[in-house]
Amino acid sequence: MTAAALLRRIQVSREADVVTTAYMNRDTRPIPPSRRTYGPWQFVGLWVVTGSFNIGGWTTGSSLIALGLNVWQAMVTVIVGHCLVGIICVLAGGPGAKWHIGFSILQKSSWGMYGALFPLVQRIMLSFIWYSTQVYWGGQCVRTFISSMAPSFNKLDTPLANGTMTVADFVGFIIFSLLCLPLIYIRPERYHVPFLVASCTVIPTVFILFIWCLGTAGGAGPMLTDITSTAGVQQARGSHLAWMLALGICTNIGGISTHIFSQSDFTRFARRPRDQLVSQLVFVPLNTILVAFVGIVCTSCAAQLFPATEGTLVWEPYRFLDAMQAHYGNSAGVRAAVFFASLAFIFAQFGIAVAENALSNGIDLSALLPRFFNLHRGGYLTAAVAFIMQPWQLLNGASKFLTVMGGYGVFLGSMTGVMFADYYIVRGRNLKLTHLYEATSKSIYWYRGGVNWRAGVAWTLGTFSLLPGFVQRVREPIVEERGWSHLYYLAWPLGCTLAVASYCLLTFVFPIESPRAVDDADYFGTSSWGRSRVRLRDTSEDTLGLDRRPKEGPPPHSYNLPISTTGMTEDLGRIYKSRPGLEISFIDGRGLLGCPPCIENQTQAFESTRTILPRALDYVSSHALDGVLVCCFSDHPLVYALRELVTVPVTGMFQAALQEATQHGGKFGIVTTARAWEESLTDSVSDLGFRESSAGVAATGLGPLELESMDRDVVVDRIAMFSKALIDKGAQSIILGCAGMTALEADILAALPQGTRTVDGVRAGISILSRLNEDAVIMEAAPPCMDDSKCIWAIHDTELTSDAAQVL
Repeated sequence: MTAAALLRRIQVSREADVVTTAYMNRDTRPIPPSRRTYGPWQFVGLWVVTGSFNIGGWTTGSSLIALGLNVWQAMVTVIVGHCLVGIICVLAGGPGAKWHIGFSILQKSSWGMYGALFPLVQRIMLSFIWYSTQVYWGGQCVRTFISSMAPSFNKLDTPLANGTMTVADFVGFIIFSLLCLPLIYIRPERYHVPFLVASCTVIPTVFILFIWCLGTAGGAGPMLTDITSTAGVQQARGSHLAWMLALGICTNIGGISTHIFSQSDFTRFARRPRDQLVSQLVFVPLNTILVAFVGIVCTSCAAQLFPATEGTLVWEPYRFLDAMQAHYGNSAGVRAAVFFASLAFIFAQFGIAVAENALSNGIDLSALLPRFFNLHRGGYLTAAVAFIMQPWQLLNGASKFLTVMGGYGVFLGSMTGVMFADYYIVRGRNLKLTHLYEATSKSIYWYRGGVNWRAGVAWTLGTFSLLPGFVQRVREPIVEERGWSHLYYLAWPLGCTLAVASYCLLTFVFPIESPRAVDDADYFGTSSWGRSRVRLRDTSEDTLGLDRRPKEGPPPHSYNLPISTTGMTEDLGRIYKSRPGLEISFIDGRGLLGCPPCIENQTQAFESTRTILPRALDYVSSHALDGVLVCCFSDHPLVYALRELVTVPVTGMFQAALQEATQHGGKFGIVTTARAWEESLTDSVSDLGFRESSAGVAATGLGPLELESMDRDVVVDRIAMFSKALIDKGAQSIILGCAGMTALEADILAALPQGTRTVDGVRAGISILSRLNEDAVIMEAAPPCMDDSKCIWAIHDTELTSDAAQVL
């Protein structure tokens, strides 16, 4: 086999649904809705594992107290620093959450198609280093885990690698490395499950250790009142204290700057752009504050509880567990505690090693060499390089190297500043995705020769003034050089600010091409309903060729009811027939490739919209209709898509049912089909302003197709049973939460207590549309639950907006 044939054989499959000159594989393309699985709580789990409840979070206090800060001063820097980190994380994750692209692709917009290699290569090298160090720490937890079962394991203490580790250390490193391999194979969109497992084990472990230390030591230990005798550092005072506080805040930011810089690698999996907001603004600082304080207290208590550690503070949790087991003579109870604690920290280290470093590096290597690397190959290369990096040498035998890595925020702050300035200020949060994958001079991100020189100059100006102080810190950490050292103490925020100002000034003096351009269609299928999106320009005729002027056609009160399930279309057609003065027509998804046969969750709602929207638009453009009713019981994205594209009133059976139910007075309950709808419908009821009127949502567990296929009496009895549970909660009206229940309404009502009302969303929708036409209300005067403010919110929620900078 020739070399060329071998290269062809090992190439990664190219994504061919969109023609791009840049090679695009599955891991470098914008993420479609089907792969976006991160909601708010998934981001909480992400930060629990990768940002706080791990060995790095536990040891946060060690670097701060080494600055001469006492415990309370150190905690002030943690609080201030990580509150800032939460805000920065939201800003850094914004592009990924909105446009669903990763860090490596995003850099092309500010640095250029080739210039992006500069931050990309640095990020790759950092991932190699940090992955190897996190695996080494994970190996230490494996060592304590094994020694809790077999204490003699720690007797494998023969020195290796010039005394930087022992045989037991190396065995733990190898085992942890091997355990990471199957996790690397898991797709990142499924990481929320491992995050949940890790969170449910490490959070209780951290607080149990905290409570045990407080109870056993009878307090928080000696370090909280005297760091000089306990930690062996001199308390900072006067102006030096002020600068150390500033350095402490910046240390907290710089210590996580690599994670911050590549936030889009995670936020691109967000279901909705807002899903990252609260989880990061609240839980990023809260988690770290708690864990840092726990780490300081446990380390302080260890100095009192374990005399054998006198003269050395046991900052790392695995060293704490070693000292605990040795102090209590390998007793069975303590060994059990060490067993479970070690296991919890192993789970946490899986998250930070694999998700934060192997995952990010796999994506970065995919962008660097997309023909030959995908996420899996890049992750496994990262795992292999960990042995080459020899982290035991880096952590135990290279103090200057650790100082360099600890101060690397000097370089990353200004890089992040370039990204912020380009995306938020110059481009106004707009990107032209197709041009990010156009590797020719036709791309607006080509600049000159594929490089944006403005980014390079801004980064240099943001970094240059910090370098002398950084070099001094590496050479002689205890020597302070006035001026330069003080600038270094402000490294990350100062570098970021200088880079933002420099980049904005340069783009003002030397403007860039089309900074706010966006695509005229959703070519990559990143929207909630795929490639049906076009941007609106003209109010009389849009780019689909849809004439918005009135047409000759049927008489007034002609309504079209699009629906996905063909069987339900036939049922509704029998119930709601045209009559004089009222003409009703139906369209459904039959014959459309990819249209789900029924809608049982929000993902299928998106898919049905993507496939049926073109058919609906074609029908509306060729018929003179007075309204459109979307017959799926959900806050369906098709409602908002049609409202933006057609001039007749549009509503959904869900919104109409809510309005009718509240007009009767009293509370309503919703009885729906699949259990997957319970949470979604509950959220939608709240979002549309009806929470106070709701007695809840009850799922029968029946699918829409089962409403048609199962024995009628069985179906009615099941619906009635769940409806009665809602009535017991105070519901006076029962909303039938599926179009398929319409044919069963009379039987359901007969099975319910006397005085109960049933609300059919189809009937309610036709009634509302009729009233709108009778009152000659224009399109914008939608039902109350679809007023402008809520419509704008819901449109944003489904990534649809009439803003000219967005795409429809």
